[in-house]
This record gives sequence, structure tokens and C-alpha cells, in this order.
Amino acid sequence: MFPNARIEMTYGAVEIGEIAHQHDKSSFDYKVFDQYAYVEQGENDTILVTSLLQKSFPMIRYQMEDKAEIITRPNGQQYMMNLEGKNTDFLTGSDGQKYYASFFNRFINDINPACGNNIIHFMLRHNDQSAKLCFVAKDNATNIQTIIERESMQMMRLNFPQFKTIKVEFPHHFEHDYTRKFKIIAGGDGLSEVVGGYYKKKAS
Repeated sequence: MFPNARIEMTYGAVEIGEIAHQHDKSSFDYKVFDQYAYVEQGENDTILVTSLLQKSFPMIRYQMEDKAEIITRPNGQQYMMNLEGKNTDFLTGSDGQKYYASFFNRFINDINPACGNNIIHFMLRHNDQSAKLCFVAKDNATNIQTIIERESMQMMRLNFPQFKTIKVEFPHHFEHDYTRKFKIIAGGDGLSEVVGGYYKKKAS
């Protein structure tokens, strides 16, 4: 509707409200509203947030399960850098490292030019022994699918040899309930979770 409009992101939670806003042009870097909250790096890539506006329980720290790098400048200003999904949404690579959604974002950005920039959406579903990579493309021509499948299989076998079966599929779209969070990396059938504050009414 407004193709030239600048769209920015704000980060927050139901329990503590908005605590940070997009920094510069990156949708992964956020400047903390230091008058509202103080943030710390928790264990296992979590974020600890102390709300500075709570009156009933002012010193409660909330553990956010999103992954980010917390940086505090000499002047006290805090930033949440490289923010991405849940700290539990990752695959363990052959090198023992955790591979989050950003790894697959970079992979798609690397192969997209060879595909005419046709990849517009991606999801990876997995269980203990198998993985399925789903790509939504603007053009599902055979040559484009061949490039995507070849590069995907090579990347998966190199980095994630634990999967005995790897499939690549090209659905036309993802069925998605927008009252739920979409997961790029999903174990089993856990593709989404309820977004705080939004609930579907059961049919009576």
C-alpha cells in the first residue's frame, strides 16, 4: 500500500511492555528504552529484563527466551544486537555449535542471486533423524528448484550429518494463523505458539 514507507520494529513482551526499538536500518539490532528497562545477558543465550516502571514488584527480572547479544555503551545506553527467535529454536551442527535462524537466512541470501531472487519464504521442520526444507518461491520453474535443492542438500549434509533423511519441498504458500508466532526452525509439529494477548474463541 505504501511501497516507499519506512517500517521499523519494536521489541517487547506482554509482561513488561515495549522495551526496545529498531536501531539504524537493521531489523536485528535494537536500542533499549533505558528509562523503561535494564537488560542483561542470561545463561543459554537468554535475555534478562528488569522493568523500571513496575510499582508492585519493581525488582523482578523477567527471562526472555529470545536470543540476542546485550551491549552497554560507556554512557550507559544499552543495545540488543543480532536479535532473533527463541533460544531453543536451533540445530546443532557437526562442529557442536548452535545454528539459529540467522544461519539459514544467510544461506538463502547467498543462493538467491543464482535463483533470480525467487525465494520469498523458508521453513525447516525436523525430528531426530529427518529434516524437511520448505521453500516458497515466486517462480517454481524446474531449473530454479534444481539449484535450490542441490545447494540445500549440500549445505545440510555438510553441517548437519545427523539427519539420515533430508527432503526439499516447494509449497505455493504456508498456511499460517497470524495470531501465532511463526517458527523458521520447528521440531516435529511445533510450528507456532500463541502470541501473547491473542486467543481464538472456541466455537460454542
